[in-house]
Amino acid sequence: MLLNNQNAQSAFTTVQDLVNDADLSSDRLSADGRVPAPQPPQKPLPSWNLLKQFRRLGLQTKATILAIAIGTLPIVVIGGLTYQITTRVTTQEVSAAQKELAVEVADKLNRFIYERYGDVQVLANLPILRNPKVQAVVPVPERQKVLDQYVATYKVYDSIAVFDLAGDPIVQTTGPALGNHRDRDYFQAVLKNDRPFISLPA
Repeated sequence: MLLNNQNAQSAFTTVQDLVNDADLSSDRLSADGRVPAPQPPQKPLPSWNLLKQFRRLGLQTKATILAIAIGTLPIVVIGGLTYQITTRVTTQEVSAAQKELAVEVADKLNRFIYERYGDVQVLANLPILRNPKVQAVVPVPERQKVLDQYVATYKVYDSIAVFDLAGDPIVQTTGPALGNHRDRDYFQAVLKNDRPFISLPA
């Protein structure tokens, strides 16, 4: 699309008038003839302002500020170091105490299990349970009294029961009658490994 010379001259005159009215020099116009947006004035850095204000203070005020800084800085540094050291020492002490407690609990548990293993060995070798001739002479109520005496003496058992290889109870302490236990996991473990087995508490 073409413009005649008169229109082109009129457009050029309008742009030039705008430039003169705004007191802008030709080097402040962009290549397309538009006026760039004004830039906000840059503020001096805060640190420079503080330094400038500090220089304006009197000698006595400067000396007071420096004295406070010199007296406070060591306290802050020492306090921070003390806090870090105390926190680290406390953490180490707590960790050591927890480890010691864990070792103590594990030792008590091992002793408890070892004692129960000994009890099983003693009960398994009782003549009233091991010897068929003695079983034939000693009635079930008498054998039950022996187990009741173990529960009352050791005070760590709620009940004691003895089963045959089929899982049927031979004798048990006073309480509700027990059924067949052959399908229980701990019973199967004993049959499979032929050694005592201690299961988790029910």
